[in-house]
Amino acid sequence: MLSIDSATAITDNFFMKKQSIALCVAFILTVCGWPCLGQWYLGGEAGYARHTFGASYTFAVGEPDAYVNTAQGVEGGVIGGYTFAGQGPVSLSIQGRVAGNTAQWQLDVVDEYSGTSQGGPASLAYDIPCSYSLSLVTGIRVGSSSRIVAELGIGQSLVREVKTSEQSTRYNYSDWTFSYVFGAGVHQRLGERWELRGTYRYIRCASVSYSGAFPDGTVWEHVTDTPRTHQVCFGLVYRWE
Repeated sequence: MLSIDSATAITDNFFMKKQSIALCVAFILTVCGWPCLGQWYLGGEAGYARHTFGASYTFAVGEPDAYVNTAQGVEGGVIGGYTFAGQGPVSLSIQGRVAGNTAQWQLDVVDEYSGTSQGGPASLAYDIPCSYSLSLVTGIRVGSSSRIVAELGIGQSLVREVKTSEQSTRYNYSDWTFSYVFGAGVHQRLGERWELRGTYRYIRCASVSYSGAFPDGTVWEHVTDTPRTHQVCFGLVYRWE
């Protein structure tokens, strides 16, 4: 687990990034001309999520090692925000999103370490079950009812990396981790109020690190990981003034 000081630093960093987004919004609105009254929106998304865990290991004795593991599952979330009204084909929205997914990587192994007789059966389980984000979504109108959009945001993801064993090393990392969100998609209006969406997102988490120890408390391995998520989602939102 992260220390209290580390958790505080992540939280402070998150709010500093939110201030940067606010400054970007103000700059865009100033350049484009302050918009008139826009629309609120609220809806849901569902689709596919794929996590990648690129863990690097260093040991008290022996050569370092690294593995890339992936997990796939179903993603579902709630989205909501506000679209500023303005002149011309360009739109700007501030969007919040809360989501969860079922993707989890699991593996059963038998550890054998050089330099020690300790080791044995172990089970590993990594996942990122939920996340939230705040994003700027810019769009360009294509035709009378469609927009091509790009998304840039920040958020936090709950990263869990757990190893259990009666004989070998074990660890239990679980914490909210700062993340960047990059996305692109197409929005299709369905009448005056409804909108159909297709979106791809790439979420890159900040690096996490922790240690694994034998049952007697001897620290043997240090792990560093930078989790990433790819999402493809389809959604439906309702708009109102």
